[in-house]
Amino acid sequence: MSKMKNDFTNSQSLYKYSFESSPTPTWIEDFSELYDFLQKLKKRKIKNFQKYLDKRPSMVIECTKMIVVVDVNKAAVKLHKAKDKKRLLAFIDDAFTGKSYEIFKKELVAIYNGKKFYEAEAEIKTFDGEIIDVIIRCTLQIRKNKIHTNASAIVTLENITRLKKYQNIINESTAVTFSWVTEPSTRELFVSDNVKNVFGYSADEFLSGKIRYLDIVHPDDRKRAKAEAKYHRFIKKETSYTQNPYRIITKDKKIKWVEDRTSQQKSLSDGFVTYKGIIIDITERYLANERSRKAEQIINTSPAVAFIWKNEKGWPVEFVSENVKNLFGYSAEEFLTGKAPCYDDLIHPEDSKREKKEAANFSKDKSVNYFEPTPYRIITKSGEIKYVEDRTNIIRDDKGNITSFQGLILDITKRINTQNKLRNEEIKFRNLVDKSLVGVYIIQNGKFPYVNPKMAQIYGYKQNEIISLKSVKDLVAPNDRKLVSDNIKKRISGKTNSINYSFKGLKKDGTIFDVEVFGSISSYNDKPAIIGTLLDITDRKKAQQLLEESEEKYRSLTENTKSGIIIVRGERFVYVNPAFEQIAGYKLEDLTNMKFWDIVHSEYKEIMKRRAFARRVGKKVINRYEFKLITKKGKEIWIDYSATKINYMGKPAILGTGFDITKLKETEKKLQESLNRLDKAQHIASMGFLDWDLKSNSIFWSNEICKVFGAKHGENLQTIENTVNLAHPDDRDYIQKNLELASQGKKDYNIDHRMITKDNKTIWVHAQGELIKDKNGKPKYLLGTVVDITKRKLAEKKLIEQYQKNEKILSTTLDGFILADTKGNIVDVNNPYCEMMGYTKEELLTKKIMDVDSFHSPDDFKERIKRINELGHDRFETIHIEKSGEKVNLDVSTSLMEFEGATYVAAFVRDIRERKKYETEILNRERVLRNLATHLQSIREEERKLLARDIHDELGQILTAAKIDLRLLEKTSTENTKEIGAIALLIQDGINATRGLVNQLRPELLQELGLIEAVKDLISKLKMITKVNISFRNEVKSLKLNFNISLPLYRIIQESLNNVIKHSKSKTANVSFKIKGNNLIIKIKDFGIGFDRKEIKTGSFGLLGMRERLIPLNGKLNIESKRGKGTTVTVSVPIEID
Repeated sequence: MSKMKNDFTNSQSLYKYSFESSPTPTWIEDFSELYDFLQKLKKRKIKNFQKYLDKRPSMVIECTKMIVVVDVNKAAVKLHKAKDKKRLLAFIDDAFTGKSYEIFKKELVAIYNGKKFYEAEAEIKTFDGEIIDVIIRCTLQIRKNKIHTNASAIVTLENITRLKKYQNIINESTAVTFSWVTEPSTRELFVSDNVKNVFGYSADEFLSGKIRYLDIVHPDDRKRAKAEAKYHRFIKKETSYTQNPYRIITKDKKIKWVEDRTSQQKSLSDGFVTYKGIIIDITERYLANERSRKAEQIINTSPAVAFIWKNEKGWPVEFVSENVKNLFGYSAEEFLTGKAPCYDDLIHPEDSKREKKEAANFSKDKSVNYFEPTPYRIITKSGEIKYVEDRTNIIRDDKGNITSFQGLILDITKRINTQNKLRNEEIKFRNLVDKSLVGVYIIQNGKFPYVNPKMAQIYGYKQNEIISLKSVKDLVAPNDRKLVSDNIKKRISGKTNSINYSFKGLKKDGTIFDVEVFGSISSYNDKPAIIGTLLDITDRKKAQQLLEESEEKYRSLTENTKSGIIIVRGERFVYVNPAFEQIAGYKLEDLTNMKFWDIVHSEYKEIMKRRAFARRVGKKVINRYEFKLITKKGKEIWIDYSATKINYMGKPAILGTGFDITKLKETEKKLQESLNRLDKAQHIASMGFLDWDLKSNSIFWSNEICKVFGAKHGENLQTIENTVNLAHPDDRDYIQKNLELASQGKKDYNIDHRMITKDNKTIWVHAQGELIKDKNGKPKYLLGTVVDITKRKLAEKKLIEQYQKNEKILSTTLDGFILADTKGNIVDVNNPYCEMMGYTKEELLTKKIMDVDSFHSPDDFKERIKRINELGHDRFETIHIEKSGEKVNLDVSTSLMEFEGATYVAAFVRDIRERKKYETEILNRERVLRNLATHLQSIREEERKLLARDIHDELGQILTAAKIDLRLLEKTSTENTKEIGAIALLIQDGINATRGLVNQLRPELLQELGLIEAVKDLISKLKMITKVNISFRNEVKSLKLNFNISLPLYRIIQESLNNVIKHSKSKTANVSFKIKGNNLIIKIKDFGIGFDRKEIKTGSFGLLGMRERLIPLNGKLNIESKRGKGTTVTVSVPIEID
C-alpha cells in the first residue's frame, strides 16, 4: 500500500512537472457538471442541438458557469500576462471577448454530437488589455465509475496573432495571391481574401469551385494567356515567370488589366505540380502607358520635331521624336548615340551667334519659362539649308537652375521662300499701285516714304508734299491722332500683323473727312514698315449712318418689344426675336432645326397649315387669330398671332407676331368662375346689388334684392324715390339724407335701416354703396349692396338684454371676469378682477390681455382663440402681473361669445396662489422621498453585491477545493468509495446552491444581456425547482435600459413570482412585457386563490419594497385580486424609446 502510494505520488509529481514546464499554454478544466447536463439533454432526443441553443442564449451562459478551471501552467500565465497562477484562475472568465460566446456554442454542439476533440480560432484579452488571436484545441477525457462520471478537458492555446497580421497584410494589398493544381483536375487550393477587391468574387466562390480563374480571363486574351503559360512551363521550363498583361472580367462585368507572376513546385509525394501566382491590378498603369504611346505616335506623325536638349555646351540631345529624320536627315538613334553633330553645330554659322545670344537672354530671366527665338537656318545631313521656327520651354530645378530645354522645331522653309518671292514682286506691285484707284501708302519711322498719286489726290497734296511732311499725324484730325499713333505702334511692335479701321482725316485745305485704312506689317528697304491702303468713305459713312439709324430703330423695336416676332421661310424659322425665344423657351439655333408646326399644339396644327399654304399661294386668309403653342418644357400657352407675307433676303417668307395671352385666358376663366361664385355667394348670404344711374335717375335691382324685398326679378321700381318709399316710414328721411350725401361724394353710404316687404313684413337690411365718377370727376352712378340682417338684429337685441342681466351677476361674483375682443383689447372687467390686480376699471380698459398676462404673446393669443373655436371652450393656468408688479397665479376658464356682430373672448379667473404654494411643497416632499428611496435601494443592492462576492470567493472556493480533494482521494483509495461519491454529490449540490444564491443576490445575466434575458433565465430556473408552469410573453422588439432601472424591475418580478409560488396555489402563471405610449408595462398574473385587498396589511414588507423600488423610477404599481379569481400585478414605468 505504501509503495503504491509512493508510485502514485511520483507519477503525480512527474505529470505536474510536465504540465508546468510545457511551452504550450495549457489549462485543465472540470467538465463533469456540464457533461452530466448534456447527457440529460441527450435523453430528450434533440435532433438539431444548434437550433436548440440558438433559441436559448441564456443556456450557453449557464453552461459556461458549469465549467471549473482547475489548473493552468506557466506558459498560460505568461500568454495572459497575469501576475501569477492564482490571479489567472480567479479572473480567467474575463480573458474571453464577446466573440468567444459563439465559439463556445459550437464547442457545445460538437461535444453533444459525441466529439471529444474540438479546434477553433478565438480572441482572448490579456491582463494588460491586449487582444491576441489564438487557436484553442480542447481534448475531452471521460472516466466513469459506479457512482458518477468524471469529465475533464485539457485545453491548449496557440498564439497566431503574428500569422493573422501577415494574412491581413496580404489581404489589404492590391496583389491577389492564388495557389492551384491542374491534376487530376484544375482547382484552387488557396485564394487571399482581398480577391473580392479586384475580381468581385469572394475567396469561397473560387475555393468551392463555383468559379474558375480561367473563366474570368477575357475571351479575346484567354487563348494567348494559355499559350504563354505553356511556353514558360513546358518549353522554357521556368520555375517562375511573368506573363504579358491580359484582361479579366470582374463579377460586375468591368474589364481590368492584370499582371501575372507565377511560380511552380512539384510535389515529391504525388508528383503533382502546385502553382502559386500573384495577380496585380495594373489597369491604371496600362491605360496611362497606352495614352503615352498614342501621344508619342501623334508627335511622330506631325510636322513638328520634338527635342529635349541638355543644358550643356553644344546642346547635346537627350530626346528626339522619330520624325526628326524628315527634317534633319539624321535618325533619332544618331542623335541619341552622338553620331549626329550637336544641335549647335547644325545651326547655320551666320545665325548661330544670334541664336545663342537670344537663348542666353531669355535664360537669365528666371520668370521666363518659354520663348520663341527669331527663325533661323539649319544644315541637314545632305547639306541642304532649311529655315526653322523654334518654340522652346525652359526646364528648371527647385533652385531655379536650368536642367534642360524642351522644344518643337517646325520647318518654315516654304514660308520664307514665299516671302522672298514677294519681295521680287514688289517692283511689279509698285507699278500697279501707282495706277490704283485707292490710296496706297508706306509708313516707316512715323513718316511716309511713299504714297501713290491717288493718296495725294484724296488729301489735296502732291506726292512729294506728303513725303516731306514731318509726321503721319499731319494727315489726321487732332481728335484721332492718338488712335492712329496707337495702331501704328501695335503693328510695328508685332502685337498685330494687320489692322483695318477708320478715322477722321485732315486735308491740305483743313477739311475733315472720313477715311478707312487697311494696313499690315511688312518691310521696306529691309526695315520694318507698314504698307496699307486708304479710302475716302465720307459718302459711304453718310449712307451707312442713315442705314444704321433705320436698322437701329427696327432692331430696337424687334429686340425690345414684348411681342414675339418670327420670320418663317417655307416651314423653317430663319429669325426669332428675344421675346419669342422667351415665350417658346427655344433659342434661334434650336428653332432653325425645327419646323414651325413642331411647336404648334396638335389641336391647331392642321388649320394653321391650311392658312399658311393659302397665304403662300396668294389666297385671302384672316391675318389675326389665336392658337396654342407648346414650349420647350412642354407647357401649353395661348398666342394672339398675326401673320403677313413679306420678302426676306430676296425670297418670299412669312412675318409673324404673337403675344402670350395665357394669363389673359386664365384671367377670363377665373373671372367667369368668380362671377359664378359671386352669384352663389349672393344667394347663400341673401345679399344683392343695385346700380343707380345718377343722370337718368334709373335704378337696377339684382335677383337677390328682389328676393329680399319679395318682388319678382325684373320688377324694378324705375327710380330711387320709389325704392326709398319701400323703407319703414321712420327711416325714410334718414335714408334720403345719406343717399344725397353719398351721391355728392361727401360721405360713404353705409347704414342699417328697416324695409317693408310686399307682404307687409318689416325687415332689417345693411346697405352699402360706392360712388363712381366719370373722367371729369363728376358723379356718374352709385353701386351698392343690400344684405338682410334681420336675424342678426333680433339676436343682438336678445344679447343686449342678456348682457344687462349678466352684468349684475358679474359684479357680485367672487371670481374675476374679463371680456376681450379677438385682438386682445380688454373691453370689460368686473370689480373682483380690478381688486385682484390693483387697477381701476378705467385703467384696465386701456390695456390688452398681453399687457397683464406674462405667458401670452399676440401669436399665443391667436392660437388660444383658435383652440376655443375648435373645442367650444378652454381651461388653463397662467400668470397675470399686478399693478405693483407682483405675479398672480390664475385658473382661467374661457369661451367665445357674439355681440353686435363682433366676436369676444369671455374669461372667468380665480386666484390660485395659495393652492400653488401647497402644490410646490408637496412636490418638494415627494422629491425628498424619491431621493431617500433611491439611496436605500442602492445601499440594499450594494449589500447584496458584497454578500454575493463573499459567498463566491470564500464558500465557493472552499467547496470547489473540497470537490477536487475528494476526486484525488477517490483515485488513490479503494476503500469507502460509495461514501466518497455521496460526499462529492453533496458538495456538488452545495456548489449549485451557492451559484444559485449568488445569482439571486447579484444576477450577472441582468448586467450582461439585459432585463428580458434575465427574466427568461429566472423563469427557466423557477420552472426547474417548482411545480408552477410560468410562461413569458414579450411584445417589446428592443429594450435597452440602464442597470439602475432594470435591477429594481427585476427585483419586483422576482418578488411577485416568489409570492405566486408561496401563496397563490396556482399551477400556472405568466409574465408579459409591452410598450404603451412612452411606458413599459410589465404584468405578473396567476390563476390561484386570490385575496381580498382589504386584508392586505398596511406594513406588508413585500408590497412596501415594490413601491419603494418604483419611487426613483416615477413608476406605478397596481394590484388586482379577487378570491378564487387569481392576482394580477401591473408595473408601469416611463422609459426613453428609440
